[in-house]
Amino acid sequence: MKRHEEDIKTLTVSFGKTEKAKDLRIQKLEEALKNQERMEARRLDSEFFDMRADLAKRTRQNIKLTEQIRDLQEDLDDLREDMGSVKSKRDAQEKELKERKQKFINNAQRVIKSQQDHNDALVAELLRIADGDIDATDSQVVRQERRKWNPSGRLFSAERFLGEF
Repeated sequence: MKRHEEDIKTLTVSFGKTEKAKDLRIQKLEEALKNQERMEARRLDSEFFDMRADLAKRTRQNIKLTEQIRDLQEDLDDLREDMGSVKSKRDAQEKELKERKQKFINNAQRVIKSQQDHNDALVAELLRIADGDIDATDSQVVRQERRKWNPSGRLFSAERFLGEF
């Protein structure tokens, strides 16, 4: 029985040591787990702050890009407005040019009509002279024709009448 008591004492001491060792291991494992949790929390905090910093950076970039887009839109609107005024000026110039051309054409047609009327009167007068109805020196149309060839005559005034184009 003595031996049995010694075995029980040994087992009890041994069990106590084992129990203490287990407690120490558990304590060390708990500390290691706490360290890992702290490190994981730090890592997560670091990632969170990095993500917040990246988000803030992207937000600033988006604000800058939005401002640039707004500025470009204003520039585009200004260009469109300028193009509209340039187009309206061009349209006004084209209209003025058309009016000037039409005025020139109308003046030219009036001069041509006047010249044709004069030529018709001259032909009629020449036919009367040829028929012997009147004398060439008495003819008003012949006198006008003689004056026509002077620089201050009818041809010169007809050119002036046309105007500059």
